[in-house]
Amino acid sequence: MKQAFSSGKNKILQIYQKMKENVLSDNFSSYLVLGVVAFTSGIMGLSDLAISYLYKDDYKMSPSQVSLAQSIVTLPWIFKPIWGLTSDCIPFMQYRRKSYLILCGLISFVMWSLMAYQIRQKFLGFGALFIIQFCGSFCSVIAEAIVVEISQKRARANTDWTEEQQQAEAAKNVSLFFGIRSCGALVVAYLGGHLLEIFSKYTIFAITSCFPLMIVVSSFFLDEEKTINNTTLVETTKYQIRQFWVFISKPAIYKPILYILAFMMMPCSGSAMFFFYTNVLGFQPEFLGQLRFIYASGSIFATLMYNKYLKSVPFKKQFTYSTIVSSIFGLTQILLVTRANQRLGIPDKVFTVSDSIMLQIVGEFNLIPILVMACRLCPKDIEGTMYALLMSTLNFGGIMSEQLGGLLTYSFGISETNFDNLWILVLITNLLQLTPLIYLNKIDINKAQEITGSTHQQQDSQDEEKIEAKQNTSESEQFQDDDNEVKKCVNNQVNNTVQNEEDRLCEQSDQDYGLSQSEQVQINNQIEQYIEHYSGF
Repeated sequence: MKQAFSSGKNKILQIYQKMKENVLSDNFSSYLVLGVVAFTSGIMGLSDLAISYLYKDDYKMSPSQVSLAQSIVTLPWIFKPIWGLTSDCIPFMQYRRKSYLILCGLISFVMWSLMAYQIRQKFLGFGALFIIQFCGSFCSVIAEAIVVEISQKRARANTDWTEEQQQAEAAKNVSLFFGIRSCGALVVAYLGGHLLEIFSKYTIFAITSCFPLMIVVSSFFLDEEKTINNTTLVETTKYQIRQFWVFISKPAIYKPILYILAFMMMPCSGSAMFFFYTNVLGFQPEFLGQLRFIYASGSIFATLMYNKYLKSVPFKKQFTYSTIVSSIFGLTQILLVTRANQRLGIPDKVFTVSDSIMLQIVGEFNLIPILVMACRLCPKDIEGTMYALLMSTLNFGGIMSEQLGGLLTYSFGISETNFDNLWILVLITNLLQLTPLIYLNKIDINKAQEITGSTHQQQDSQDEEKIEAKQNTSESEQFQDDDNEVKKCVNNQVNNTVQNEEDRLCEQSDQDYGLSQSEQVQINNQIEQYIEHYSGF
């Protein structure tokens, strides 16, 4: 058994080495971990539908209460800059990336297992889901930092690249990460609803608990150098915070961040639509799983199309058109909630499927440019912190969107049984999506990129100066050591010579050669001259 295990392990390592040599050889381990984290993030969606029904059926919550609960549980995604700063500044077991991935993967596994077999109370369930979201957000921070590191490493290695080429490189890696995540979501999208009709919610949680272990295993393959801190933790953290604050305090940097926040904060009607689908249209979990499958398929299609045709299109032009089209397609949901689709002879499921496909594709076209811009705004050495800030801005905006949507839902009297004013909610939420376009001209992407580029060059220059200073210090120390060694050898030789000469003259003076007194004085003077001469060394 032991030999078989050893043989299997060796074969796996051989396959890994062969793949490493032939596929993405420059950053293979980074791409491997990146892909596993993204894929795992996608397949964790297997439990999303089960959690929605847990809120609705087991916890007996209304649409506005579900919005509030989802906002509280997902709070860790707002604090991603803290997780990024922790990963950048505080190595855990001498690593900045892999150790945290392993730890968070194990904690997530434990929490999902408790949800499956132990936890049945509402508040304990919220606590476990909160910890799960914390682990997921931390793993996401590290994976996104790897995305930024790969993109910027390629950009620095090709200094002759144009603005479009740099944007295309960033778009490629961002599209890869979110495309793989969509593939993971696609794998379990249909299964989530289908399995929910076969198994209980808690069995779904037990199955989901296995997925974080994929992150744990892949993290061992990450090629990461051990971090040896020569400065104290406090000094390192202060330096990173100061560098981070100086960077984001520039108008060309904080204006895009504020725009991202404003765009994501526009209210949505997601929770109300879920209750409308289940309580009015009577959609079962299997069909809702099919809708998730459609969402994931639309995301993959949009990612592929963006990476092929739109990655070099200027941000403002692309974002303007995608926002307008997204708002127009979103208004088509009014036909569904007013039941106008039936008067037109379109069945509910057919209309919902076709509408969902278009909304998802256009929505991805609207979101990917934001993600690409975020990737390009990150300076060197605080990639994790900066990208985490931008992603937490997205997440905070999403939470505020849920809360504002829940507030409007409550204001219009929409509940699990009353959907008379749902069409007004859909109308308002889609029209408000257009308002951020008014301030789009306030963003100067080229200026922001110049600041980021100058930060890279300054940091590279500082790194070179540190290396040069270290080399000069080493050479100076080596020269000093050599000089001391030479002086030591010369002094030893001089002392030996003086001693030998002194002994010779003393022996000569002690012998009776019939010398006169004046000759004896002359010999003594010669001894003193030798001593005085050689002592100068």
